[in-house]
Amino acid sequence: MVTITNSKKLRRAVAIIAAASLIFDLVGCAAKAGESVEITVHEQTKGSVRLKAPARLILKLPAQVSTGFIWTANEPVHLCAMHEGKMEDASSNSDANINYQVFELTCSHTGTTSVAFDYAREANSPPIKHYVLTVEIY
Repeated sequence: MVTITNSKKLRRAVAIIAAASLIFDLVGCAAKAGESVEITVHEQTKGSVRLKAPARLILKLPAQVSTGFIWTANEPVHLCAMHEGKMEDASSNSDANINYQVFELTCSHTGTTSVAFDYAREANSPPIKHYVLTVEIY
């Protein structure tokens, strides 16, 4: 444990911690090999995650299934296998008005890929929302 008694050193330490926190937020989150990471999307249009192979990612996208809108996704290029999971209904999360459409990605190869999701009533109708997740596997 380090104790900082000089206020100039304390301000510098706080600035370094704040900068490190900002950098971490910009890069996304990272996980150890074999760990499972869960990302719940609210209003974001993009995100990123850094995973150590092999890894499992659970992505939850907000959906109001009663309106007929669902998320569809392109498959991530050869790095991850993707499966659509169960819908998480409003009773199982903190926001009683929102359901979540759950996707599971299992990643075992290294590299970077992006998965684009569109939110629309039908696969061939224009989407009203987009979400792009960049996944880096190392």
